[in-house]
Amino acid sequence: MPSCSATSVAALLRSAIIVMAVRNLARVISRGRPPARPRARAAARPAMVRSRIRSRSNSAICGAPHIAEFEADLIRLRTREGMAVARARGKLRGKQPKLSDKQQKELRRMHDTGDYSISDLAELFSISRPTVYRTLARQEGGAVAKAA
Repeated sequence: MPSCSATSVAALLRSAIIVMAVRNLARVISRGRPPARPRARAAARPAMVRSRIRSRSNSAICGAPHIAEFEADLIRLRTREGMAVARARGKLRGKQPKLSDKQQKELRRMHDTGDYSISDLAELFSISRPTVYRTLARQEGGAVAKAA
């Protein structure tokens, strides 16, 4: 079985895209007018279909823009697949919290004493006041969940 390198596969894809663009141009010529407002319906379609619609205009003559869009779609697809794999392994996380678990417990303890205001706590821990409120709210929600 002959082996296919990545460059030969890419060349085959490019030639297939160019053939598709030429067919689209032939359809436009045979009908005597371009398709009726293809971009108006494009937002509801998947990216590959949108890129084919865009190819009906000037990329039928020059396939480079269509090839670039196709490659961008492939990159987006690979990125989403990689993120899904990382999420399944538990490696993909959002923004890390400003305070560690130990700091959050200390913030809760200091707040519960009543000796510190929200502004004082924010200044002590070098965080904003909304972050203090969020941290306290999260801990209250966690305590309710544990009690239930």
